[in-house]
Amino acid sequence: MVSNFNGGKGERRLFTVDQAAGCLCLHRTTVHRLIAAGELQSIRVGRRRLIPEVAINRFIDDRLADAASVVPRTPSTPSAGANR
Repeated sequence: MVSNFNGGKGERRLFTVDQAAGCLCLHRTTVHRLIAAGELQSIRVGRRRLIPEVAINRFIDDRLADAASVVPRTPSTPSAGANR
């Protein structure tokens, strides 16, 4: 179930762990690990753990920024004497 509410700043969405796992193409256990590690923000409402949509978007944006900062590897060419 996606919970929606209007807090005066537009519509906000909260996702269950299973829904967040589906959005991120991850297993629910992985989502729990990310929450425990502080890599994915969540809130508790009673016994339920909910992940705000903005937290999912931030997580994706952070991973995209990390991927963009990685220098691509170029295949190395063996030196002339290496194959002898």
